This record gives sequence, structure tokens and C-alpha cells, in this order.
Amino acid sequence: MPQVKITAAHGLVQESGTGDLLVEGLAGAGRLAPTAAPDSASGNTAISIATTRTVWTTGTPGVTGTLANGTAPGQIKSVGAVIASEFLSGSLEPANLADGTSIKFDDGRGLEWSGVWDGTQWRTIQADMLTID
Repeated sequence: MPQVKITAAHGLVQESGTGDLLVEGLAGAGRLAPTAAPDSASGNTAISIATTRTVWTTGTPGVTGTLANGTAPGQIKSVGAVIASEFLSGSLEPANLADGTSIKFDDGRGLEWSGVWDGTQWRTIQADMLTID
């Protein structure tokens, strides 16, 4: 993974180097490391912003998860969805999303979304096999 830096002046910037996310000039400045273990959620639920990563099991068709605003610029959140079959789906609806209003998890294959809170909205930094509307 390339080194990425978040700065107050320039936002998200890719730099040379590997493996680190650096935050400069914002609350929580320094190197970010994920929490030791992801939390889990299932069904229609609010996804926790207290952990870096959540594994979300949808379980039934048309499930909706919500995601509150972040607590400080530079906060990272990752949501991995476990969808039992291609007939099930889930929609993650952050309170404020830069790219749209919802993130669709809908085919059961390695679905993952990651975002960074910029102080006013979640910005997608990684989306595997997803649709963002």
C-alpha cells in the first residue's frame, strides 16, 4: 500500500513510501493504526464509529446500516460486509457522505468500504465491489 498523508492544507495526498497513513495538522495527528480487533454488527443497525473496522452481517435482503459523523478529521472507518448469498443486500447510509448518500453492498463477494472523516463528511478512500450513489 502506498504511503498516504492527510493534511489540513491539502487533504488526502499519496506520497512515496509504503504502508502508513500519516495525519498532520489535524486532531489526532500522527500515525494511524487500526484497533486490535474489529467489532461486529448485524441486520438493520448503527455501525460503530468507536472502532476502526466493523464486520457487518446483513442476514436478510434490504438491510440498512447507518454511520454517524466522525469525531475528528482524519478518523478512518472501514466496514466489511458479510452477505450470505447473491440475493441478499445491504445499504450503508452515512450521515454525511462526500460521494453520495449510500453505499450498496449487494453481491456477497469480499465487500469492503473504507472512508476518512474530513471534518464535515466521510470521503471514500477504498471501495471493493460496491456501488456508491
